[in-house]
Amino acid sequence: MINLLLYSGNFLAHFSTFFIAMLPFIEAKGAIPIGMSLGLSPINSFFCSYIGSLVPVPFLLMLIIPLLNYLSTNKKWSNWAKKLNNYIIKKTTKVQSLNEKIIVDKPIKLFALFMFVAI
Repeated sequence: MINLLLYSGNFLAHFSTFFIAMLPFIEAKGAIPIGMSLGLSPINSFFCSYIGSLVPVPFLLMLIIPLLNYLSTNKKWSNWAKKLNNYIIKKTTKVQSLNEKIIVDKPIKLFALFMFVAI
């Protein structure tokens, strides 16, 4: 795939689509049309934007806890950081309990949710 990108002559178009997909609020909704306007096929544009939108996720997941811990030690941001941390914990435990309830109680709900999201 790397050879295809380097020798296809559209490396800049692929890279631009990949990078634009990493930006918040633009993501794939903006990267796919921009990639197509730069001469990429819709499938190439989709895959470049999809992979580009996945790149920031591990960094955000790894950095959110240390960032909140650092901000909670700072006097100016400690109140806000503690509220955000409590909010995140509350939401994740609620979603986790809902997922367990859906999976254990009614598997049809899980399939219905999958179909709703897939379509």
